[in-house]
Amino acid sequence: FDRLLKNLLVDKSIKIDELLVGDKNALLIAARISGYGNMYPTGVSCPVCGDEDKGYEFDLAACPVKGPIDLEKVEDKEIKQLVSEGEAGKYFITLPKSRVTVEVKLLTSMDEVTLSRTQEMKKKKKLPVHPLTDHLKRIIVSVNGVTDYMQIESFVETMPASDSRFFRKAFSQLTPNIELKQDFVCRECEYEQELEVPFSTRFFWPDS
Repeated sequence: FDRLLKNLLVDKSIKIDELLVGDKNALLIAARISGYGNMYPTGVSCPVCGDEDKGYEFDLAACPVKGPIDLEKVEDKEIKQLVSEGEAGKYFITLPKSRVTVEVKLLTSMDEVTLSRTQEMKKKKKLPVHPLTDHLKRIIVSVNGVTDYMQIESFVETMPASDSRFFRKAFSQLTPNIELKQDFVCRECEYEQELEVPFSTRFFWPDS
């Protein structure tokens, strides 16, 4: 975390918009730890008994950083057979049902912002919002070598469900990120579950 944050502060050629989403998330956590420490108190409600713990603490330093998988060492035989590395951070994924090969790029901070704005625009115009297909259209570079956006869009909208599931599994493993999940134990009923670390106003403006 610290090294990534220092590199951003020192190297002015680094552009936030071009950072991968995982790098941006790591910087966000690093900045929070640098400013207020690694313990993050926030409100959490137990999904079983409903007890609300307004001061539950998550240890941000314990969030593991997940790098991209090593395709040479991956144990999942299907991914090893159907996924290959391209150039400049791109990958080729051959879908198991249709046997179509899609070229993908990793999501950047700018891509994430564009997706968010697209969905907000659709909501304002009362148009259907499809986060998954919009996401796929943003990260797919080509389909069987075809780069025409209209053809990519058509393929995404007709992709078999089994291909979509495999695509999402493979892409998730290819994407470096920080795992923002922690074990939660309810103080009232002792229920245990892994929870997403919630982001609230207390993340950067903790109670004094």
